[in-house]
Amino acid sequence: MSYIKRFNIILKILLIVLIFYCSFYNKDISKVVISDSPTSYEYQSKKLNEKVPLYNVKDYGAKGDNLSDDTDKIKTAIKAAKTSGGGTIFFEKGTYLVSSFIEIPSNISILGEGKLNTTLKRTDKKTERILTLWGDQTVQDIGFNSKIGILPSGDNITVLDCKFQSSIQGIQNAVTIYNLIVINTIFENCGYGILSNVNPSFDVKIINCRFINITSDGIEININSERWVIENCIFDKNISKSIWAGVGVGAAISAKDITIKNSSFNNMIAQGVHVEDHAEVTIKNSSFVNCGSEKFTGSPKADIAVLSGAKVNIIDCVFYKSNKEYSDLAVYNTLAPVGGTVYIKNSDFYKKNIGSNISVQSSEFFE
Repeated sequence: MSYIKRFNIILKILLIVLIFYCSFYNKDISKVVISDSPTSYEYQSKKLNEKVPLYNVKDYGAKGDNLSDDTDKIKTAIKAAKTSGGGTIFFEKGTYLVSSFIEIPSNISILGEGKLNTTLKRTDKKTERILTLWGDQTVQDIGFNSKIGILPSGDNITVLDCKFQSSIQGIQNAVTIYNLIVINTIFENCGYGILSNVNPSFDVKIINCRFINITSDGIEININSERWVIENCIFDKNISKSIWAGVGVGAAISAKDITIKNSSFNNMIAQGVHVEDHAEVTIKNSSFVNCGSEKFTGSPKADIAVLSGAKVNIIDCVFYKSNKEYSDLAVYNTLAPVGGTVYIKNSDFYKKNIGSNISVQSSEFFE
């Protein structure tokens, strides 16, 4: 292996460790700069504007004691903010119980005292979200415990430093929106972390997030959404029991311009990435280990699976040796005439193999 490749691998490992520490332990990264020559993306962990009026829900009677139903009191605070032209709804530390979904009008943001300290929790058994977001707003430093976390329904929404424990979906991305950004957020014990279906969404960025103990898929783009970037994310331990789920990132139904980079996929029961139905995905600077468990009853068992006319570019990735209970197949492509198109470039494979109908350039295989 060349010196440059060794150096790049070391940098990837250090970056993953830093992201894990900062996101899991709720540390604030005031400025995160991701460089991917010749393009550079810069995301700033912005705090909400201190000049915007702050509406503390406890001033309107909410308790946050994990006993009282605070739904009406929260709605009263929101009404006050809307009447005055906007502002930020503030939740002190505590667990706030709600019994129905709450509409958050545009230009009204939500702020807690930390994703591990402030929680919004649904008390009923309805398959509904906690919040509907109508755009031009930020949701920050708060946790969600419910079947469904939030439903973005307007443009220009930022979800920052949050945590979702949602048995069905953390973020229900079912309405056509533009410019959804999710940063430094944990999805743990969720069905789907983020599910895009029903209607497409555009210009979505998912940065520095962790998907842990997911029971369906970490991120599933099951509609013709476009221009998604999934960057610096960790997908760790998928525990799905379905033959139709169990992946870190899935893309289908002609989703286009989907980029996955600087991310890691570990202990995925089915595949790390699954692309089908004419979707187009680029995977860069990412690592894979222990995908395709012997417990998975579906197929294929692989790090990356490409099916039914999909197009996938794999660049500067690393595929590590799997434990014996996981597959040693790195990349699978369905055979013609229903297969996809797969190009691999500048990638390393450690005791891993690839399937047929795959183009490989400047890559190394190590036994």
